[in-house]
Amino acid sequence: MRFLALISGGKDSMLVAWLMSKRHELACLGTIIPASELSYMFHYINAHLTLFQSLAAELPICVAKSSGVKEAELEDLKGLLKYAKTKFGIEALSCGVVKSKYQYTRLLKLCEELELELLAPLWNKREEEVLELLLENRFEVIITRVAAQGLSKAMLGKKLNTELVNQLIRLRGRYKLSLIGEGGEYETFVLDCPLFKRRLEVVRGRVEWDETTQSGDYIIESLRMRSKSFIATP
Repeated sequence: MRFLALISGGKDSMLVAWLMSKRHELACLGTIIPASELSYMFHYINAHLTLFQSLAAELPICVAKSSGVKEAELEDLKGLLKYAKTKFGIEALSCGVVKSKYQYTRLLKLCEELELELLAPLWNKREEEVLELLLENRFEVIITRVAAQGLSKAMLGKKLNTELVNQLIRLRGRYKLSLIGEGGEYETFVLDCPLFKRRLEVVRGRVEWDETTQSGDYIIESLRMRSKSFIATP
């Protein structure tokens, strides 16, 4: 079955793209770029850089912009999927939704309308299991946004590793935040994963921090691609 992997640049959608590529034919990637961070469905920070992920994976990508207006943004995704059905002959859509009923029900309804199958293997999985899959399969993931009590400026740009996961588990116990950030607590960007033929490397990035809200973003300003065999010198 040929499918489009809906990706945001972040960890969950890319994990699903790889998992499903082992069972089905990954025809292309797809990204919706919202006009602002207020989108209910799609990531905003660094979303345009999914183009680099498609180059690293050597896969075509369908990109559409969206106003980000609640509900109306689904029409933008609908247009992208209709194009992908014609261009790439897709029969299914994969997504990285884990606990969000809002996203899952809307994507399911859209797929039914377009006669596509929804591939959501992480749906209702334990959050710990999702992070374990990422670590076990050597996904290189960095934190690009923090927006919840307990999460700090120091986390921005840091790689998601065992130490950081353990820290998130401790913070979840104290602040009741989502371990995978699905409630908007934090966002991520994937630099490398088993799906990629080459890995990405941040050349330049900057931190934007709001002292009032104690939240901020890691803006990736420049990326480059490296061979998987490339080893950086200290």
